[in-house]
Amino acid sequence: MPFGTSRRDGDVVVCGIRPGETMIVGRPDAVATHVSGTDILDRSGTVDIGHSRSVFEVSGLQATKALEKVCSLDWSDAMMPDGACGSASVAKIGCDVIRSDDDGRPRYLLLCDRSLGQYLYECLVDAAAEFVSRTTM
Repeated sequence: MPFGTSRRDGDVVVCGIRPGETMIVGRPDAVATHVSGTDILDRSGTVDIGHSRSVFEVSGLQATKALEKVCSLDWSDAMMPDGACGSASVAKIGCDVIRSDDDGRPRYLLLCDRSLGQYLYECLVDAAAEFVSRTTM
């Protein structure tokens, strides 16, 4: 997978998160199914990082506006199109950021160290609060 790109493959997202490093994000059963259909298990350096990472989804029409409050990335389609991925400071936490739209609806996956998950969750909830309809709360 080329560095800085991602693609949806069924129920998983396959990401070229760093040069020479691919990450597969999804539910454990979906990742296992995806991996079993490849030769990835024969490669050295395959590591399950699910126990050490938290994954957050920020999606919807106002997703980029909420993310702009906690991260200085240029979230425009030109700079962060569907299928882009990289690393950034989100709420002062180093995160892997993946854009993987869902039927044309902007969708971002943010991955951070699990020990910082609660803090990032609270920051994302605070950033998105003004964009959430009171009828959906």
